[in-house]
Amino acid sequence: MSGDTIASLSSASGGGAVSIVRISGEKAFEIARAVVEEEIKREGFAAKDMVIRVGGMRFWARLFLFRKPYSYTAEDLVEIHLFGCGILSSLLLDELIRKGARAAVPGEFTRRAFEAGRISLAQAEAVNSLVRACDEWQRKEAVGVLVGESQKRFERIRERLVELLGLVEAELDFSDQEVEGIERDELLCGMRETMKEMKKACPRVMVARAVPRVVLKGKANVGKSTLFNALLGKERALTAESPGTTRDFIEEEIVVDDVRFVLVDTAGEGVEDEFGILARSKVRSVEEGSALVLEVSDVESIEWESGREEVPVKDERTIFVLNKSDKGVPKFGLKGQRWFIVSALRGDGIDSLKEEIVRRLRYSGGEGDSSFVQRRREAVNEAFVSLCRAYRLVRVRSYDELVAFHLRESVTILSSLFDSDVSEDILSAIFSRFCIGK
Repeated sequence: MSGDTIASLSSASGGGAVSIVRISGEKAFEIARAVVEEEIKREGFAAKDMVIRVGGMRFWARLFLFRKPYSYTAEDLVEIHLFGCGILSSLLLDELIRKGARAAVPGEFTRRAFEAGRISLAQAEAVNSLVRACDEWQRKEAVGVLVGESQKRFERIRERLVELLGLVEAELDFSDQEVEGIERDELLCGMRETMKEMKKACPRVMVARAVPRVVLKGKANVGKSTLFNALLGKERALTAESPGTTRDFIEEEIVVDDVRFVLVDTAGEGVEDEFGILARSKVRSVEEGSALVLEVSDVESIEWESGREEVPVKDERTIFVLNKSDKGVPKFGLKGQRWFIVSALRGDGIDSLKEEIVRRLRYSGGEGDSSFVQRRREAVNEAFVSLCRAYRLVRVRSYDELVAFHLRESVTILSSLFDSDVSEDILSAIFSRFCIGK
């Protein structure tokens, strides 16, 4: 397959100012010559405006010509930039295939770049993650892998592990001598610091949706809709003093600090009529697919016990919000999980709540391609577990081969994190997630 000349639409489908059709392979220049009205020379690089002939039509396009190995795929490559018209680009692509090109499969251009050694496997995956990025945070994460920042961070951790392994192996070489306490303390301290660095560097887990949902839930008349409007910064939901104003969920997309998410206002709990029962079932289904849940109460409806409110333990997706602080909050404070005290009516505490939402989404959501993130995360977790096993053994003053084994295992796993030597099945699975033309 790699010997074929492939062609595909490389820009996004649909409307746009420019459409890009890409050709790569041994016959790329020859096939491109068949649709233009002048000669194309095989130069190192050239950008030329030429007339394209397709389906009885003639139109101007700009051709970017890359001679191998000075291209993305390290093959002869031609990019044809034409007016952003879906019909024109489709006609051009059909003509290129008739002239001898083969329609590219998803990710084939990037796979050829990887197989030619132009980019590593991690960088190839980051290309897809960058294409799928939904906000600035995800874009920065993907670019960090592309330019090698992530690899450098893990290489520093690996070097630290190698140093720790050296200390252990030195101890084994002098096993007939007594271990000095300072050496053991140094080793344990080094392990703890390395664990902290590995936790910081561990890729974030991707939520199920590309654009995560943040759901507001709570009893009727605690001010969820007013809070919904306050977070949006506009009057989107109807509000009233009477309970049960919201009967169906309302959602609106919002961007805070370059993080994009969908905010969802749901019907209040405790309304027992027919519509209230139906609304509760909808709330459950919406909540199940959410990235975060804002559990909203207010200072009037919350039940105070012995002067303090004990917050039930929820999962890490839950943020507890106490609304209507404009009506007063008891001086003795709140017990249990952290509460975000706000007044949706006056706007008090809304900025702090937004910051917490963004912080949680960044921690739980980070990067655009979940499979890419998950594969890296599993590798880092395996390395972390091996280091923890070694740490526990050293704590009980064990300096046997088992400690060295676990440290070597951790080093090997981190070394393979950016290794390109993987099976064909894994490669096929990775590149099948790409869109066609990348």
